[in-house]
Amino acid sequence: IYSSDGTEVAKDLTTDANGEINYKGLSAGDYYFVETNSPDGYQLSTKHYDFTVSDNQQATVQVNSSDQENSVTLTKTDSSDNDIVKGAVFSIYTSDGKLVKDNLTTDANGQIEYQSQDLTSGNYYFVETNAPDGYQLSSKHYDFTITKNLQSTVKVSANDQENAVVLTKTNSDSSDNSPVEGAVYS
Repeated sequence: IYSSDGTEVAKDLTTDANGEINYKGLSAGDYYFVETNSPDGYQLSTKHYDFTVSDNQQATVQVNSSDQENSVTLTKTDSSDNDIVKGAVFSIYTSDGKLVKDNLTTDANGQIEYQSQDLTSGNYYFVETNAPDGYQLSSKHYDFTITKNLQSTVKVSANDQENAVVLTKTNSDSSDNSPVEGAVYS
């Protein structure tokens, strides 16, 4: 708790099982709460929660603060032209291979936005489980880290490669199958 002039009044106040803090002994005046440590799985709020204590009365002040769960956004783009890739399906795993969430599909913006209190402090990765038509299924791990007291969404970028085929024309009469330049195919 801080007074309106920024002076710290009380610290290390922890919400109880009901999500409440009960603190007594404030003089009349304007104050605000600031979250200094968030529960694991939730983002640290940077907001000030203002309240006023009036003269000569015992006041109960209700400040509504809602926690935002930790979140990650993956953006899938084409590696050749950086166009968005929609319809790619991913799963999220912990660094030790435990499934967190599966069947997450990139939207019309090429993004997956996943928010959950299951994203506690630790290392994670996305893995592609189904590629959209015309694209290769990637076996890469797209790593990301959730830290304690995270204040914003973690961003992950994934590039995709279009399906490709390589034809090599060689001279079958040569002993080393040397390449033949200039052949045209459709």
